[in-house]
Amino acid sequence: ISIMNFSSWLLKTFTQSHIPKGIMVFDRKLRRWFPQAPVGPDLEALMASAFIGKQAVSQTFFDHGITSLAVAMPSALQEKYIFVTIRSLEPVFKKVRRLQNSLIFGALGLLILAILFSRLLSRAILHPINQITLGIEALEQRQFTFRISDLSQDEFGRVGTAFNEMMEELRDLDLGREVQNSLIPLNPPEVQGYELALSYVSATDLGGDFCDSIKSPAGKVYLVVGDVTGHGVAAALLTAIAKAICFMSAQENRSIPEVLARLNKIIHQVLQKKKLMSVVLGI
Repeated sequence: ISIMNFSSWLLKTFTQSHIPKGIMVFDRKLRRWFPQAPVGPDLEALMASAFIGKQAVSQTFFDHGITSLAVAMPSALQEKYIFVTIRSLEPVFKKVRRLQNSLIFGALGLLILAILFSRLLSRAILHPINQITLGIEALEQRQFTFRISDLSQDEFGRVGTAFNEMMEELRDLDLGREVQNSLIPLNPPEVQGYELALSYVSATDLGGDFCDSIKSPAGKVYLVVGDVTGHGVAAALLTAIAKAICFMSAQENRSIPEVLARLNKIIHQVLQKKKLMSVVLGI
């Protein structure tokens, strides 16, 4: 008995001085725990598994609302001793939950960033491309009043600005073409003993050629064929001015030299020779 007591005292002293806190030792022969028996579930099966397998084994258990992990490991020097430790898993679960929450918030943050990036991408690239596509469709349909809106300061903005300027020029050209077409009489005046026919085919959408037949109050018919240098809006405007001068001169029964003198004065003094015009006039 004294030897057993000494052995127990020696084991107790060893566990108190050398075994870390939280680790318990079970003596299989004496069926005693040192420094004290664990409070919780029965660990007999766990210790038997560790002893038979000669290796550490673990087991989780749920007790009083707390999940814990028990680990049993047989001693490599003294087979009758088994080291046991029990730790609560709640701190681990808390860290896992914090990590899960961090992952969830991180995923939500990435989702928000992705949505913001997609909106910025749509506004910076997709929206301008869509606007340019609509502009091309409007150009094909000759809808020259279409303008690209929401212009930015990047390359797409400069392309949109250039496109709007082009559409403005095309609108002016289209308007000038309509004006020029209206200057050509559809039905020339009837002259007894003569048959009049006019045909006008421009080489471009807006040229500087024109022809006209104007009947004066005195019954005279002024036949005019003109050609303005160049093409475009300026040539079409000079054509309209020439038609107006010829019409006014016909109403005043002006002679051919007087009509040509008026045209020459306009071209030289008003337009300052920026445009030239050749005219054939007959009465």
